[in-house]
Amino acid sequence: MGQGDRACSLIRAATNQERKREQDLAAPSGHSRAGEFNRLAPFYDALVRFLAFLIGGSERRLREQVVALVGLRPGDHVLDVACGTGTMATMMARCVGPEGRVVGIDFSPRMLEIAGRKATMPQLIFRQAEAEDIPYPGKHFGTVTITYGLHEMSRAGRQKTLDEIHRVLKPGGRLVVVDIYEPRGWFRRAIFRLWMLLEGETAKDLLASDLLAEIEAAGFEDIHQVFVVRDFIPVTLATRNKS
Repeated sequence: MGQGDRACSLIRAATNQERKREQDLAAPSGHSRAGEFNRLAPFYDALVRFLAFLIGGSERRLREQVVALVGLRPGDHVLDVACGTGTMATMMARCVGPEGRVVGIDFSPRMLEIAGRKATMPQLIFRQAEAEDIPYPGKHFGTVTITYGLHEMSRAGRQKTLDEIHRVLKPGGRLVVVDIYEPRGWFRRAIFRLWMLLEGETAKDLLASDLLAEIEAAGFEDIHQVFVVRDFIPVTLATRNKS
C-alpha cells in the first residue's frame, strides 16, 4: 500500500470513528467516549503524523516548538491533561530530568496502554483519570498542558476542566493549551475544513466560543497566544493568579 492509499485509509477509519462519536455524544454514559478513543488508539499516532504533514510540518517539529514555549527546566513538575498516547508527555519528561516529574492523565485505557510503552524514564508516569476530576491535591503542579483536548469537551466540560487545572496549579503556575482554530487564507482554510470532517459538535462549539475568555473566567491572567508551524497552530499561554 502506497503513502496515498495509507493516508486515505486513515481518513476513512477516522471518519467512521466520527460517526460513532456522534452516537456516543448522545449516549448518557461517559464511558462511551472512552470506548471511542480506545478504538482510535491503535492508529492515533499515524493520524496525527498525517495531519501534521497536511499543514506542511512534521509532528515532531510541532511538538518541539510547543515544548520550547512551555520553557521547562530540570526539576519541574508537569501535568499533561488528555495526554493520549503520551508523545508530548515523553518529550517534556526529557526536559525536566530525573529530579522532575511529568504525569500524563487520560480517560482512555487503550491510549494509556500505548503511552505506557513510552514511559521508559522514572520521572514519567501515566494514569487513568477524567480531566474534569483531576486526582491530585490543589497547588500541586508548576505547569499544566492540554493538547487538542478541550475541543473534545462540551462547553460545561471545558469550564470544569479549566477550573480543575486552575485548582491543581501552584500560584503563578503556567497553563499551556494547544487546540483548533480556523486559520486565514484559502489553502490553510481548506486543510482545516478537511480536518474538521473528522471532528464533531464539541469542536464546532469551541470554534464559536471565546476560549481566551473561558480561560480568564477560570482565574488565569497574562493570557496570550503564540502561533507555531508556519503560523497555523495557536499555543495559548496563561498564568494562574496568585490568590
